[in-house]
Amino acid sequence: SECFFFQAEDGIRDYDVTGVQTCALPISHLLDDAITPNRYMFIRNNGLPPENIDTESWRLQIEGESCERATSFSIADLRSRFEAVTLQLQLECGGNGRNEFSPAASGNQWTNGAVGCPSFTGVRLRDVLNYCGVKSDAVYIGYFGADTHTSGDPTRVAISRGVPIAKAMERESLIAWAMNGEDIPLQNGYPLRMVCARSEERRVGKECRSRWSPYH
Repeated sequence: SECFFFQAEDGIRDYDVTGVQTCALPISHLLDDAITPNRYMFIRNNGLPPENIDTESWRLQIEGESCERATSFSIADLRSRFEAVTLQLQLECGGNGRNEFSPAASGNQWTNGAVGCPSFTGVRLRDVLNYCGVKSDAVYIGYFGADTHTSGDPTRVAISRGVPIAKAMERESLIAWAMNGEDIPLQNGYPLRMVCARSEERRVGKECRSRWSPYH
C-alpha cells in the first residue's frame, strides 16, 4: 500500500498508510527521559482502533486447543484476581530504521524513533494463563485484537500474531491497562494490550479482546 510521509508538530514523523496512523519522533527527542513519556511513544497500527470503548463490558477470552479451561475476563476481573505489577519495558517496531536498508525495503520508512521504554502496569500473562491451565503440549500463544481491518470489512482480521509459550511465561510479559500511570492511549492499545520484554512490537497485541489461544 502507498505510504505518505509528512513532518508533524514537535518534529513527529507521521506516516499514514491507508488511513492507519503510524508515527514516531526523531531519535533526538527520546534521549532526555529515563522513562519515555506517553506523548513521545511511537504509534504503529495495522488496523483501525475500536471506537466508543466500554471498559465495563470489555472482555478478554482465553481459549484454544492447549487451554484446559476457557475463561472470559473483564478488566475488573484481571485487577481483582491477579497481582498487579509495574515494569519499565522497551518496545520497538520490527521495521525501526527501515529507511537505512540497502537495498531499500517496502513498508513504513522509519528512521530510528520507533522505539520507546515507558512503564506498564497490569498483570503477568503467565498468571492468567496458569489460572486457565496450559497443557504440556502448548508451544505458542496467538492473539486477536479488536482493530477493524483497513478495508472496513468486519470479517477480515486486521492482525493476529503471538509469541512462543516460553516468552508468554516470562515474568516480564504483561497484560497491561496503564502506561506511565495513566490509561494506555487509544493509539497505543487502550484498554488492554500485551507487552513482552525483548520482543518486537508487532508480536505483542493491542486492544486485546476476542481471544488468546495457547496451541500446539
